[in-house]
Amino acid sequence: MLEHMSSSRRTRTKVLSVLVVALLGLSLLGCGKKSDDGGEPAAQASESPAPVPVWPMTGLPMPVEPNHPVVIVKVPNTPEARPQMGLNKADLVTEELVEGGITRLAVVFDAKIPSEVGPVRSMRSSDIGIAKPANAVVVSSGAAPPTIAKFNRERVKFYDEGDPGMYRTSSRSAPYNLMLDLKEFIKETKLRRGHPTAYLPWGESTDFQGTGPATKIQAQMSSYRTSDFEFQGGKYINTNSYTNDGENFRADNVLVLRVRVGDAGYRDPSGAPVPETIYKGTGNMTLFHNGQVLTGKWNKDTLESMPQLTDAAGQEVKVPAGRTFVLLVPVQPKGGNLSFQP
Repeated sequence: MLEHMSSSRRTRTKVLSVLVVALLGLSLLGCGKKSDDGGEPAAQASESPAPVPVWPMTGLPMPVEPNHPVVIVKVPNTPEARPQMGLNKADLVTEELVEGGITRLAVVFDAKIPSEVGPVRSMRSSDIGIAKPANAVVVSSGAAPPTIAKFNRERVKFYDEGDPGMYRTSSRSAPYNLMLDLKEFIKETKLRRGHPTAYLPWGESTDFQGTGPATKIQAQMSSYRTSDFEFQGGKYINTNSYTNDGENFRADNVLVLRVRVGDAGYRDPSGAPVPETIYKGTGNMTLFHNGQVLTGKWNKDTLESMPQLTDAAGQEVKVPAGRTFVLLVPVQPKGGNLSFQP
């Protein structure tokens, strides 16, 4: 009798053991599956999605990276230049002081490539600090020998009249009749992209913490030129620009950097000294977005680095992703000033 019970207990133990092994096998099958080559089971752990690439000049999503470099075209900013063409397709625009108190625009193209840009005018050594962070090529009508020497020394590639895509039009008066077919320029030069990094410290609009309203801006570049902006329909419009209505650059941000201005070391044909904006170092900054304003400091260690922005408390400031108008406004006593109203 005892012998029979012991044998029965042993049988039940074996059955239970088989069931346990079977359940463990099913559990392991649920945790993984065989790889295609019959190897070990592949882990089913969830992976974080890959970051979406962004356009370096706007911080906006970039579906496919283009095969052309960032291109900066030098465009005059005087009444004689009207109408300026192609600005509405630009990613970013920088306004800088040149001789005689007038200003010139460094118009940056990457995401959209228009067929007509211009008029095209000469470049300045100030453009080196604008171009290098974008690993950009510069298109202009030419430059003075000291400027060309600086471009060559800093290894910034540039093109001028006579290069692909450049042409003179009979509908304008010289010297404001030099235009650029940017699509032809890119096609014919076959330039490779230099993999530019973020041009500004891009962030989200929801992260922007303005300290007060500011819907009207006056950036005085000199006693001769003040650039006026108004916040209209969610964008900043340069109300005293020289574009026609359809060609306006509609900015999501206006970034004002107060800069030192030196002497470029030569004079223009009229005998006026040529200023050189020093686009590195540190200074005050003012960032406008969504009708709000934020003040702080900017710092740019080298010509090739992007500016770092901080608020009044020393905390990092991100520029909301989008199209940005940058103004390099001279500090006093060079005639620069900034004011804004709610």
